[in-house]
Amino acid sequence: MPSLCQNLIKEYQTIKTLNREFDLEYQKAAATGNWEKAKELKAGLEQKRDALQEKLWPFEGLPIKEAKGQYEKAISGYREFGWLKTLTSGQEGIIGENGQEYPVPSFREIQKGLIANKEFFAEKFATLKIPEFTLLLSLYRRRPWPTATAG
Repeated sequence: MPSLCQNLIKEYQTIKTLNREFDLEYQKAAATGNWEKAKELKAGLEQKRDALQEKLWPFEGLPIKEAKGQYEKAISGYREFGWLKTLTSGQEGIIGENGQEYPVPSFREIQKGLIANKEFFAEKFATLKIPEFTLLLSLYRRRPWPTATAG
């Protein structure tokens, strides 16, 4: 019987294979204008990636679905309060008092920041609930992180 690690490696290899298939189909779609198969592959790829991410999520005190929900709620709240503006790059973000633009980090960027500071956040998530605005703001201030590319 395969170990958990072997199963995770197999899932990752499947994702890599699907990603190569998607890349080829994307190139075809760009040439032909027929995006149906590329969209289908992208949806399957995202579903498998999300399933693997959920298995690898290191914070028992804050399930990944709850973290994503808090992220989306925070972004929605920022929009509602009018804090988010369209930046010169076309991305959504905050313009600082100094005029500097700060794009909204993607959930993936937030996830990378959480994992990079895993010990700190694991303790916080285990002992108390961090309100979503506080969480996003504290991570947002730790920029610069690489900005997400479109796609």
